[in-house]
Amino acid sequence: MTVDSHADSHGAAHTSTGLSNNKLGMWLFLGSECLLFGGLISTYMLYRGRVGEGPRPSQVLRESQHTKQKPEKTMVEQKLEIA
Repeated sequence: MTVDSHADSHGAAHTSTGLSNNKLGMWLFLGSECLLFGGLISTYMLYRGRVGEGPRPSQVLRESQHTKQKPEKTMVEQKLEIA
């Protein structure tokens, strides 16, 4: 049994790199995922300490709790008051 007949019996295609298409595809996928998540994580680490002008998240939450306003009345509620 030769290498070519063995590859033909399993349905694998012969490639010029010597790797099967399945293995090459998986390595390409893993490499692209490493690049994607590496970029996301490095962008997060780059920008996490940089805050421009403006309130911090804790200040926004605190201020919104102190300045709660009544919601505006709907048209139905306004008509019921008139009637």
